[in-house]
Amino acid sequence: MVALILAPGGTLKHVTPHGLLVFDHIPKTAGTTFRRSYLTAALPAAERWILGGGETNARDRERFLSLPPAQRDRIRVVAGHDADSMRPRLPGARFITVVRDPVQRAISSYLHARFHEGGEKLWPDVREQGMSLEQFTQRYIPSNFQSRILLGDDYEGLDADRIRRRLGDRYALVGYTEAFDEFVYLLHEIEGLPLATYGNRLVRAERESYEPSETDLESVRRSHSIDALLHQIVKDDFQSRIDALSAGSRERLQQFLASLRAHRAESKE
Repeated sequence: MVALILAPGGTLKHVTPHGLLVFDHIPKTAGTTFRRSYLTAALPAAERWILGGGETNARDRERFLSLPPAQRDRIRVVAGHDADSMRPRLPGARFITVVRDPVQRAISSYLHARFHEGGEKLWPDVREQGMSLEQFTQRYIPSNFQSRILLGDDYEGLDADRIRRRLGDRYALVGYTEAFDEFVYLLHEIEGLPLATYGNRLVRAERESYEPSETDLESVRRSHSIDALLHQIVKDDFQSRIDALSAGSRERLQQFLASLRAHRAESKE
């Protein structure tokens, strides 16, 4: 896959780097698509630093922070789990992330545990005990996990206005999973990252047939009510950014979305 930059008339558009971007990957929010599909298509290896998961994550973070200045300065994007922990040592970086509807995020995690290769190693009792979504969520998904990561430990005391201010203070851009491709486009507009065609790793075949019970759904809603508010605030503010684009930018956005649909249809991704 070849990186491309869209501009009126089909010409290349010069972009100016805005400094280091750090993508904090909240699990099950399309972060793997961002890290492993978009970034690898859009940037050469010398300009991206992808943090591994599990036991390699802390090591990869420390390796990046220990790079010689000349090598580190070439990197435009660092992306991975627990990237937010690097804030104190990266005072000039701009942080970005994506959130997801908490019910859909819980379902995605649950189906990963039940069906994904390797899921049985992370959550062996889910398959052994035939856990329901409610049981899985109560055991493995901390309440309002996204809010705690994005807003801090005092998230429960924040009203909608303070949530907006906190997000603005901490992040250059927060997207949401349901508009992930638009998130990539806005990064192109406001941060100068190139556009590229990439596959979608978000879709899980089992989601088409899985129907959680209303009891399961209500349990998730109760334990993630602040995440639901956070998601709605992010969704509204993100749409405001899209609406504020110029006519030319909105046209280029539609061209970009069309190119992604064509690429995915051709490659069946």
